[in-house]
Amino acid sequence: MRTWSVHPRGEERLVEPHLSLPLASSGEVTSLCWHVYPESSVGSPQPDDSLLAAGTLMGVTTVWNIEGTLHASLGSTNGPIFRLKFNPAGSLLVTCFANGVFEIYDIKTWTSIFKVPAATSRIWETQAILPCLVWLDDSRLAILGPNAPNAVVNCWQFDDTHATSPFLQLTGHEGLINDIAYDKHTGFIATASEDQTVRLWKTDKETSYHEFRNHTEPVKAVAFQPTADPEAQTRVLASASFDGTISLYDISTFTLLYSIGKEIHNFPGDRISTISWSPDGKYLCSGDLEGVVGVWEWRESTEPRPFAIWAPDRIREDQQETMPNGTNGHKDEQDRPVLHIHWQKTGQSFVVCRENRRVSILFMVLLD
Repeated sequence: MRTWSVHPRGEERLVEPHLSLPLASSGEVTSLCWHVYPESSVGSPQPDDSLLAAGTLMGVTTVWNIEGTLHASLGSTNGPIFRLKFNPAGSLLVTCFANGVFEIYDIKTWTSIFKVPAATSRIWETQAILPCLVWLDDSRLAILGPNAPNAVVNCWQFDDTHATSPFLQLTGHEGLINDIAYDKHTGFIATASEDQTVRLWKTDKETSYHEFRNHTEPVKAVAFQPTADPEAQTRVLASASFDGTISLYDISTFTLLYSIGKEIHNFPGDRISTISWSPDGKYLCSGDLEGVVGVWEWRESTEPRPFAIWAPDRIREDQQETMPNGTNGHKDEQDRPVLHIHWQKTGQSFVVCRENRRVSILFMVLLD
């Protein structure tokens, strides 16, 4: 496995290998997670202590620091690791397998402090339900429950109480939950489901505060808009669906603000699979299973507008002038389904991960 360095050089950007990290015989990488400590935090660990965790098809989690020093190699008999995530403080790491099985590690000692065991000894041979989860704070975790139809979110607390069961179960969805997001300013948990709804929850009750039913196909992703103002009156949630649309909601009033998507994902059958906000909340990226990546600009009270498109021979003639930052005509396997999009912390670029194991780094050309 390799890490890469991205260097701005005037108008040019250089992407070069940084480190090659050995995985021995632990199989293909199936999940990655960074935890980067802020350099300016008083009393925090040094940047060299920032950690990269990789999960593999063989059920091994390997952890390095940013300079490539091995910190831990954690084996499991539960099969492929589909998700890894550090808590905000970087003191705990959750490793997730198929069908609701997960394990919590204390990174001071790299010992397991909690495990939800598998119902069978070979869970990877059953139909895999991939995990979705979010840390609510340093000790509380919201994660998809293990029981069919996998429509329940289990909320766990890992502290001195040594939990043996969830402290809350969020129930109400009628189909598989595809994504979970959390907004620390409002305390809302958002879920996206195969039942075509988006629901909002809090940890004070097991039923939802509100549900949005404006999508006509399964909802695949939800993301809260970042904000630097915790007192902002309008708090925005975005959802993406296989119906080819993105919905933007004001969660303070439970209202639908805008429905966008067709300006970029405009071919019949386009299925939006992922969305990601820029760190400043001014741009929203979207990706679909037909290989198209779009960027939407949203400033102040104006309606979101298409800003850029990266597509395999998909830009319509009437869009050439309205999205000048787009790049057309990719034929080097860039038309594969988009699975994840991640922004760089400065907002100058983002990474697109595709089904064919290709990773693209796309740079934003901002005129202001």
